[in-house]
Amino acid sequence: MKKTSIKAITFLMLCVFISSCEKDDGIYESETKESNFLLEESIVSDDSDKIAKSSNCQSWSILSYEGEFTWISGEDIPHVGTYINAEANRDNGVWAVSGSFKIIGDSNRKNVQVQRISKAAGWLQFYYVSEGSIYYCTKNYIEIPDSIAPCPTSEHTEMSFSERTKIVKAINYDNDFTYQWLIQTHRETKYRYGSSITLGSEDASVRLSVSNTGCETKVNQRNFYPNR
Repeated sequence: MKKTSIKAITFLMLCVFISSCEKDDGIYESETKESNFLLEESIVSDDSDKIAKSSNCQSWSILSYEGEFTWISGEDIPHVGTYINAEANRDNGVWAVSGSFKIIGDSNRKNVQVQRISKAAGWLQFYYVSEGSIYYCTKNYIEIPDSIAPCPTSEHTEMSFSERTKIVKAINYDNDFTYQWLIQTHRETKYRYGSSITLGSEDASVRLSVSNTGCETKVNQRNFYPNR
């Protein structure tokens, strides 16, 4: 089971336990009350445990995507680097994701932002407690098909500079994308393509643009001072 799911379930189990201990004027009930456990979307077999699964995601919804996504045969497919903004309609819940996604910020809020970090299939889940049971609802995302072009992110525009060799490199170079360099000095302006460029002795303004067909072009600009 993914770490995020374990953390979410642990948090909700604690909420259920505290709630059960506070009932009936503080009488301790943990020995008689049914426990609440979730084992990878399946019901625990013995009668001492119960888990209820919501049939659809009425408890939360997708608000928007920030970045590129594709709609194919009823499937919304966020590209790598795209952010998913979701909102729950209740406060007592926890968000969890699979390894192909990561939660940005606090997973215990009603509103959550999630970023897709790989092409692999994955999911976004919301867990909540209701009447002593743990409910969850899942939004599944399919693997990004090879027919969908990957899109660059701001990380692909990051640069490194060697004072010894005067070489500027694209740190996260990816062959899937086009890398265009614009180098401006007080004497000239020139364009180059590829993973790196070599500067002369003059101060230079360097703009790196990373693009791919059907994607938003990502741009980063820095100033370099080779002889300072």
